[in-house]
Amino acid sequence: METPPDARSSKVLRLMEQFQEAYIDAEAGYRKELGLNETDLRALRALGINEQLSPGQLAERLSLTSASITAVLDRLATHGYIRREAHSHDRRKTLIRHGENFPGIPQQTAMRLRNIYRAYRELGETEQQTILGFLTQLCKVLDSAAEKQPRSNKS
Repeated sequence: METPPDARSSKVLRLMEQFQEAYIDAEAGYRKELGLNETDLRALRALGINEQLSPGQLAERLSLTSASITAVLDRLATHGYIRREAHSHDRRKTLIRHGENFPGIPQQTAMRLRNIYRAYRELGETEQQTILGFLTQLCKVLDSAAEKQPRSNKS
């Protein structure tokens, strides 16, 4: 007997919520291991993707004020996770780069990621493409919804 569309949709939402909770728990453990708060970890994640940003660019990505981003950068610099450098062409500007202690992926997280990649590789090509398409569409929907909401300057 085929599952009705509404039941499938609610199952997808339940599984997405379950995934989100597991991700939040894993991220909380990572933050605790690094001794960081949520905003600090978001900053590291943005720097992990971009490798270098100006303080203003990072503040914009995180919806923070210049005072708030300065506090975040001070905390990250204290841990050695980031370093501030003068811009090579404009000495008035500062760039934020990875510091000597920029964190890699903890062992437990790396193992989880390997298991996710292994499960994905075990799928057929059609299933992989379906999953990629679905995740891409989810990101578009969530990004679109986020763009419609007013940004707040929280610290």
